[in-house]
Amino acid sequence: MTPQDATRLAGFIARMGMYICPSDRHGVVSFLHGYELGSLGRCAFTRLLSEELAKKHRIQSGSLGWAEQVERFGKRRRIGWMEAFILTGSAVLTNALDSKGRRLAAGKATSQRNTGNADQDAAPNGRPPRQLAIRKSRRDRHR
Repeated sequence: MTPQDATRLAGFIARMGMYICPSDRHGVVSFLHGYELGSLGRCAFTRLLSEELAKKHRIQSGSLGWAEQVERFGKRRRIGWMEAFILTGSAVLTNALDSKGRRLAAGKATSQRNTGNADQDAAPNGRPPRQLAIRKSRRDRHR
């Protein structure tokens, strides 16, 4: 998975409602399969997610695939499928971005903006807080 794929998928997890409606298991599975198919094999997020669940949480992949692994992880933790997906998906993306020297803070961008007091949320240098992932400017993307 490239850093660009990890950044895009982090944006998907942080703002799922912008990409799919309704935000549910079926929509997430469809979006991710479509994204991976469109990447022509470059992005292997679902494979990495399945491996993370197998290694870290000892939930082996079955015939129903990674989505069922997430379901079993959620049942074990007594949380819903979406929460289980966000937890494991964020961990996979954090590992992918950290290995490239970047940092991911899934969910922080929306929680910081919704706290109400902009003065408390500002960074010490007076600038607004950093967003979910570091993004290049438009002119840098096209070079």
